[in-house]
Amino acid sequence: MIYQVKYTNEAHKDIKKNPDKDKNKIIEAIKIIIKNPLAGKPLQAYYKGKYSFRVGNIRIIYTVDLKDKLIIVLKIKHRKEAYRF
Repeated sequence: MIYQVKYTNEAHKDIKKNPDKDKNKIIEAIKIIIKNPLAGKPLQAYYKGKYSFRVGNIRIIYTVDLKDKLIIVLKIKHRKEAYRF
């Protein structure tokens, strides 16, 4: 099952901030998420209902709408910043 991906404005900015070598890794990780949206780690507490996918020290935080086959990438940040709100 292939899912459609949408990015928040914050996620677009986060991608642009990363070096080119990390951008390629992020793109490959998103391809994995598209094929298997539940591949990420389910989050708890404030982030309940969201998932985190690890790419080295970078975390892709996203939500999944199984009914509409939609993945919304919320942010892509270094692990020290990813879980701050």
